[in-house]
Parts: sequence; C-alpha cells; structure tokens
Amino acid sequence: SLDTKVHDLKEKINSDCSTYSSAKNKSNPEMVDLKKSIDESQKRCLECSDEKVSAAQMCLELVAGRLKQLDDDISNIDEFMATSQAQQ
Repeated sequence: SLDTKVHDLKEKINSDCSTYSSAKNKSNPEMVDLKKSIDESQKRCLECSDEKVSAAQMCLELVAGRLKQLDDDISNIDEFMATSQAQQ
C-alpha cells in the first residue's frame, strides 16, 4: 500500500539523514551519493502523496455522483408518492 511504501521511505530517509549529518566530509563521493539517495527517496514520498491525493479525489467524485443519483431517486419517489396520494 502507499502508506507502507511512504513509511518505509521515511525510515530510510531518517536513517540516511542521520548518517549524512554525522559525516565530517560531506563532499566525499559516498556522501554525495547518499545525499542523492535522500533526495530521490523524498521525491518518491512526494509522488506517493500525489498518488494518494489523486485516489482520494477520485473517491470523492464517485461518492458525489452516487449522492446525486440517490437524491434524484428520492425526488422521484417523493413525486410518485405525491401523485399517488393525489389520485386517491
């Protein structure tokens, strides 16, 4: 799931940041690569967040559509009931 993926990425970022921040020479190739890895992990976290927002928006649209359909159905039932009572 996206939550699991983000959780794992956050743990990796925290671990990598601890290593990077305690390094004395941040310009050595290993630390430069670690910084790139941190940046990539943060980018993936943002992509997962965007995906989650997109999925939530789709769900909201589905719910809104269904609510409109239910409102229309209730209006039709109310109209039918009013017509039936008027005929009696």
